[in-house]
Amino acid sequence: MCELLELPRAGLARRFGLGLLDALDRALGRAPDPQVPFIAPECFSSRLELPAPAWEAQALLFAAKRLTAALTGWLLGRGLGVMRLNLALIHEDCAPIRSRLICPRLAATPTHLNALAARALGANAMLGRVEAIVLQAEETARLTARNFSLLPGSATAEITSYANGSPLGSVMPRSAQFAPACRSSTRTFLASRTLSG
Repeated sequence: MCELLELPRAGLARRFGLGLLDALDRALGRAPDPQVPFIAPECFSSRLELPAPAWEAQALLFAAKRLTAALTGWLLGRGLGVMRLNLALIHEDCAPIRSRLICPRLAATPTHLNALAARALGANAMLGRVEAIVLQAEETARLTARNFSLLPGSATAEITSYANGSPLGSVMPRSAQFAPACRSSTRTFLASRTLSG
């Protein structure tokens, strides 16, 4: 591409047309390159073809985790949680086995969705070799926003988990955790303190 940019523009336009020059200008940021924004689909339904037929629940769970990761991204992008899921195992030599997964509360985290998929796969007897897995969100609902307080003593002051549900201390050592500190200084680098172990 560097060699192409060193050539005279008039000669490139004569030989390849203005389309090439326009594409080069857009690629280099010299000309605007309007893109159509991505809009997540209204409904989530994803099918994963397995590279080789499988008949063990453990192998299927590995594949199902890819689908639940895609579902998690879709839910996050739309601010939703899922209440009912359909999981279908597409077989090579018999009718698909379908499972309806009902969540007792809104599920939107990979941990929760993977646990639901594992329970469904463990409950199904494998009636042949599975060629594909289909995951579909049947019923969703909007997640309610929670406002947390930064003031000590507030009922919602403590935020102890990430989105995946693991405690803060299990993913970050205590020496790397910081908290706001009240100090009589205007220097911003003194505005925090290391949490004591």
